[in-house]
Amino acid sequence: AADEPTPEPPEDYSIGEPDVEFFLNDPFYDDLAAMFAIATAYASNIGGIATLIGTNPNLRLYDLIDETYADLDMKSPLTYATWLPMGLPSAFIALIFCFLLLKLYFLRGNCLPGSKMDALGDPERSRKVLQKQYDQLGPMAYALLNT
Repeated sequence: AADEPTPEPPEDYSIGEPDVEFFLNDPFYDDLAAMFAIATAYASNIGGIATLIGTNPNLRLYDLIDETYADLDMKSPLTYATWLPMGLPSAFIALIFCFLLLKLYFLRGNCLPGSKMDALGDPERSRKVLQKQYDQLGPMAYALLNT
């Protein structure tokens, strides 16, 4: 499969009947789907950094600091308000780094004008592809409607 040539998008990007196979069988779009899946996982971890109870390591650190201060008969200084000035900038920096990393690794030069990303920019073409796939799903089952 690696030796097969990558299909090129139509030159005019016309709004005519979309070539669904072009979107489904192109390695570029497989990479794009992988990028979105990885971005979702990264986003949940990056978002967890911003709040005190966002991830397990944050909770463990809070517990450790709370126990240490309790042993000294002192109140723990770590609260939501004291965590935010450290967690929010860290999450913002990680978000920018993740965005750049994913863009460089998966899209390479394909995010420039005139690249394959232009085919994704046509809303009518995308709508027709999604409508065709939606029509292939068939009607909803009774169990799906009553949950």
